[in-house]
Amino acid sequence: MKTLSVVIISFNEEKRLAKCLEAARQVADEIILVDSHSTDGTVAIAQSFGASIHSQEFLGYVGQKNFAKDLAKMDYILSLDCDEILSNELINSILDIKYNNIQSDGFLVNRLNLLEGKPMKSCGWYPDSKLRLWKNGMARWVGHTIHEKLEMDAGSIVKPLIGDLIHDTYPTRESFERQVEKFSGIAALHFKDNSYIYLIFKLCVSTPFKFFKSYFLKKGFTDGNAGFFVAKMQTREVFLKYLKAIQLKLYS
Repeated sequence: MKTLSVVIISFNEEKRLAKCLEAARQVADEIILVDSHSTDGTVAIAQSFGASIHSQEFLGYVGQKNFAKDLAKMDYILSLDCDEILSNELINSILDIKYNNIQSDGFLVNRLNLLEGKPMKSCGWYPDSKLRLWKNGMARWVGHTIHEKLEMDAGSIVKPLIGDLIHDTYPTRESFERQVEKFSGIAALHFKDNSYIYLIFKLCVSTPFKFFKSYFLKKGFTDGNAGFFVAKMQTREVFLKYLKAIQLKLYS
């Protein structure tokens, strides 16, 4: 039998954490929560599920997730966000890995994104494959700002898992709009050191292309009004990212 650590980072996630942990504890031999000094009931909820709590000032998404995975003691690590829930099918796939002789260094999961509680499979939102389950010691988080990713050691074997990771991050359209504002500002910090010509070019070219890609190439139109809204928000994030980068460059 293989053992599994579930690692999660959090800050003020009392509204979403319980659903995440309820599913996660069905596969976990230990649950590790790295919390950035939440002021709500996040820690108490995690404790009620038997999680090991570690307080840590936020190190950025890459730093915080690496800090969390380094605390894991089990054979395999599963990294989850507080708004992610293991589907029953995915739970069964993970249990199959634990109790049967399924060999791989890492496993890809398909993430099913929800908008207002409804699955969205257009606009590039599905399968949204993520590498989230790996053999302890064989991967690390890399990247910048909001675009962190898991990088496996060279020569690692990665296989797909059956079942969806449900991403319930946008309970309302307003929550999506707020996240676009937040993430575009964070991304702008990464792009602000580029030249004005580059930023203006990206603003003018990438913005309309993003809508064309999301709504037409990625078939946002098949999800009706919801698909149009997602394509619009994805386009707005691209526009704001470069606009805010230009503004930062102007006023720095």
